[in-house]
Amino acid sequence: MSTEILIIDDNADIRNILNDLIKDAGYKTRIAANYNQALIEIDKKLPDVAIIDVKLDKGDNDGIKLLSHIKSKNKDIPVIIISGHANIEMAVNSLNLEHLNLSKNLLIKKG
Repeated sequence: MSTEILIIDDNADIRNILNDLIKDAGYKTRIAANYNQALIEIDKKLPDVAIIDVKLDKGDNDGIKLLSHIKSKNKDIPVIIISGHANIEMAVNSLNLEHLNLSKNLLIKKG
């Protein structure tokens, strides 16, 4: 069975780039463009890995809520949090929930 990765980001460009890169690497993907879509995808079937943007739908911590939702169902699912708007408090909160915090700036070279 192939590893399935759930990509959650409200920015279509980021979501599509990640989707293309991950599929090209041979993984199955599912995508969600907002908090509500993500909840539906998570509740339908837990992913093997999740990549979550911290700020969805103009909210401050929607991604952190999704992280908590996933971890409440299965604490062993790896979750990668990405953000173009991270701050110290967000990083500390993320690390307290035992996941990796990456910046979108590391994933996409801005020209």
